[in-house]
Amino acid sequence: MPVVQDEISLVKVANGDDGRGILGTPVATYAQSTSGTIPPTSWSATRPNVPAGQYLWTRVVTTYTDNTTSETQTPTLMGAEGESGLGIKDKSISYAAGTSGNTPPTSGWQETIPTVSSNQYLWTKTTLIYTDESKTEAYSVGKMGADGANAKLLYLTASAENMAFNADDTPKTTQTINISAKLQNVTGTATFAAIPYIGNTAQTAITLGGTGNTRTLTSAQWTNKDWTLIAITATLDNLSDTLSIVKVKDGKEGETYFPHPAWMMVDGTFTKVYPNENLIDARVVIPSSNNSNLYPITNETRSDNGKQFSRTRRTNPTQYPTTFSIFTSIDVRAIAPALTGKRIGLSNYVRGSTAVNMSLMARYVGTNESGTFPNESVGVKIGTSWQKVSFIVESFPADVSTIRFNPLQIATPVPDLSQFFLDMRDWKIEILDNDQEPTYFTTPPSVDYENAYPKYEGFYSDTNEAGSDNPDDYKPWTPFMGPQGPAGEDGKDGSDGKDGANGQDAKEVISGYLSNDSIIVPANASGTVTDFTKALGDFIIYEGQTKVSSGVTYSKVSETGMTSTINSAGRYTVTALSADVGTVTYQAVYKAVTIQKIMIVVKNKQGATGPAGSNGTDGKGIVSSATTYQAGTSGTTPPTGTWSTSIPSVSENQYLWTKIVLTYSDNTNSAAYSVGKMGAKGEAGATGSTGATGATGNGIKSTTINFASSTSGTTAPSSGWSTSIPTVAAGSFLWTRTVLTFTDNTTNTSYTVAKQGEKGDPTGIISQSKVPTNPYVGMLWQNTGASGYIIGATYQWNGSKFNLYIFTADNIVATTLSAITANLGNITAGNISGVTISGSKFINEFSYQPYPTNSSIFVFGTTTIENGRWNTEYRQEGNKGIGIVDHTGTAILDPTGVQFSQTMVASNGENSFAKFNALELTMNYGGRGGTLTYNDLYSLPKTGIPSASGWSQYNTSESSENFPSATRQGRMVQLSGAFKNNAVKAAGTENDVMGTLPLGYRPTADCNFICQGTGSNIYLLTVKSNGQLTFSRYRGDTGASNNYRFDYKECGANSWLNIACTFAAADV
Repeated sequence: MPVVQDEISLVKVANGDDGRGILGTPVATYAQSTSGTIPPTSWSATRPNVPAGQYLWTRVVTTYTDNTTSETQTPTLMGAEGESGLGIKDKSISYAAGTSGNTPPTSGWQETIPTVSSNQYLWTKTTLIYTDESKTEAYSVGKMGADGANAKLLYLTASAENMAFNADDTPKTTQTINISAKLQNVTGTATFAAIPYIGNTAQTAITLGGTGNTRTLTSAQWTNKDWTLIAITATLDNLSDTLSIVKVKDGKEGETYFPHPAWMMVDGTFTKVYPNENLIDARVVIPSSNNSNLYPITNETRSDNGKQFSRTRRTNPTQYPTTFSIFTSIDVRAIAPALTGKRIGLSNYVRGSTAVNMSLMARYVGTNESGTFPNESVGVKIGTSWQKVSFIVESFPADVSTIRFNPLQIATPVPDLSQFFLDMRDWKIEILDNDQEPTYFTTPPSVDYENAYPKYEGFYSDTNEAGSDNPDDYKPWTPFMGPQGPAGEDGKDGSDGKDGANGQDAKEVISGYLSNDSIIVPANASGTVTDFTKALGDFIIYEGQTKVSSGVTYSKVSETGMTSTINSAGRYTVTALSADVGTVTYQAVYKAVTIQKIMIVVKNKQGATGPAGSNGTDGKGIVSSATTYQAGTSGTTPPTGTWSTSIPSVSENQYLWTKIVLTYSDNTNSAAYSVGKMGAKGEAGATGSTGATGATGNGIKSTTINFASSTSGTTAPSSGWSTSIPTVAAGSFLWTRTVLTFTDNTTNTSYTVAKQGEKGDPTGIISQSKVPTNPYVGMLWQNTGASGYIIGATYQWNGSKFNLYIFTADNIVATTLSAITANLGNITAGNISGVTISGSKFINEFSYQPYPTNSSIFVFGTTTIENGRWNTEYRQEGNKGIGIVDHTGTAILDPTGVQFSQTMVASNGENSFAKFNALELTMNYGGRGGTLTYNDLYSLPKTGIPSASGWSQYNTSESSENFPSATRQGRMVQLSGAFKNNAVKAAGTENDVMGTLPLGYRPTADCNFICQGTGSNIYLLTVKSNGQLTFSRYRGDTGASNNYRFDYKECGANSWLNIACTFAAADV
């Protein structure tokens, strides 16, 4: 695909001096003079009346804000009055049928168009009578076409329409494409031409292999890697056809190239979906009111850009002012059998005077029942521009006679119905494939065959799944339906044949298509296909509007880079794909009609394995624990004093706190606490008797600390206790059990628990080609390939969707900076290249020396680019730019063309002007110049001039100097060669037509030439504006019987009559 680039440079320049403005209005004065070079010496504010042949001088004095002035003086030569022209007094048009397409009929002319048989001609004669009673007659002719079965046809077929290349532009394994010229009702060998293209630019032709009407194109012939396609044209006589072999190149590893076809209709409408055949003729359907008594309507038929439509308004909207309700009736009895049980699309085009919401009517009336189609009540938004309203019937009912499909009534908002109108046009009923939507409106082939099908077909492929909406991306557009071939020569009348038997009934058109003609299959990075289950389809054949289910013979004609089969029911299946792009041609034969269709299969390669990711952060383990104790007065807040590794003495009603500190492998730690209360001393009892010696008091004999891992943080583990600290999974709990053994061998057990922290959310940016499946709020994701998002952009998850993420920084120093949008403020340095700049204005002041050999001349000016217009204003100064202005000028480039103007200051003030656009080239200097159109540059090659009845080409060999021919170079047409009369021409013969020039070689008006005949004889050759070459006034030495007088004479049979002459050609 061609890429257009542009580069600009931003340069910091010093401020210039203040400019000067124009003070007041320039003053114009006038003078009369006989000289066009010497200005007058006296001037007047009143314009004089200057006679023809003298000059009107105009002087304009401009005063500037610095009180300086400038003056221009311009002479204009006054021309004499021209002669009165001729007007058209009367015009008449008549018609006649004829058997010749070259010679008008001599009788049978009438004011009404007659009936013309097939292969005969309808002649139209336009007669103009001028005010001087002279007249001209002009003829046009059209041939009535013959039946299609008798037409002469040439069309091309190819075993493949793509040449496959690797990503490095080398062709894949040896490929040979066979191109065949198919002929109908014509014999001979076609001439082949193969033109490579780079983008839209034609290159030097190449020579195809093969002979006769079958040629070959091999990958070895694709010698230029920049060629994007090769257009192959076959020509035989006046028949020709063209097809293109397109280069299909592997994309980058991991990318898939998707084929994108598109079509162009006759009216220039672009569509990416092939339009189905319209089964009804319903450009305009007049609606009716659902209750003409309560809310009546009026209808009128209008036209917009050549398309008719109905306009419907409410009448008497004061009654039921909020109701607008209509229905339509479309008779479908003729096509109902073809619709029954099928998936049907209904559509039309609608617009309103204001935007409204309307409910949709989709109903049917049948022989046995009537009803509404499912989902009929769906709402549609009607805007003020034409839009398509469509509806799908999944299974069309039987015996339907009438369809009612249209926007039914207004829901919201209800407009002022006294002003509101609804326009409708272009109803279409079509048969849809599964999952297909209603397609672009076309006329039925029986009504308007040319507009029933696309005119051109385009194709390209790229890595985007969706095709482009720009028609230029599908160039070159190749004819989808070729024009009607030129008329053949008239054959001789045959003898009357015997009466034939009764003819057979007319046959329906047999057509076919592939349900899946572009298949994409998944493949791994090495190119091995991983799934062929969806690589299949059906070859579907229709006879008229009826799908054919039996009697069709299916076969495979050829295939390249793949293996496939097609069974007797037309189901085709792909089983292997050896190339990245494979093609196959399938054939269906039904009732002696052969249909061939091409299918393409493309690998969707998996991307190569990416580089290994960096190691994750090491996990944390417990490397040690330390247990300390302290007495405290609170049972809820740990004490702040000094902790001791030994258990202190604790007073009654105070608390013993235990602290366990865990140290992890990353040198971080955590603390866990447990607490126990020391009981108070009871009240003193009565003094008892001296008791026996009491038992030895209890002291802490030992402390045992064990550790265990658990998923619970509330219930202590029942097993797994160890004296060493185990590894604890993230999110699980480390339990510490402390067992105190007292001196009386009793024990006390306490527990502490700590949770192992879970792994936190990852930080940084995740870069991948798929949308993350479990995003968290704030997550950053760089898209490397997911559709629906910008490739290379970074997005942030807000809890419900990914939004574009904007990075902010006070200062950025970067070698490469990519941005989706940027507000750059002032750009003070650097270059901007390879970008698209939209909606900007560029102002560039400049000065330079235009002539390297003359350093005293400078050019100063300003270039402005804005609103699609490039405008440069400049002045050229001598004496090293010290104010001596030689001339000023402008250069403008905008959609109307390119134009230049220059005004001389230092000399005589003459102006020059040049303009170029798509239609003409104009140049003018000092009032002298002119305009060239394409007709002035249009050239045509040498072509033979066919002879008229009773005449022959003197020599039929194109290489002979006596072969009558015409050549056009620009406006100049040159005739050469000679004709000969088949029989004697009597003396005084006038206006006998020898031959007729083709269009493009004819003069604007009749031209007379005295041309050489046999010997010393001469004759009057008239080249008429209608292309006829006529013979008149043959003269020469009349012999002794007439005293050798040079006079009119008889022209002997087979005389040599030269036609050499030149004249100016008429517009084409």
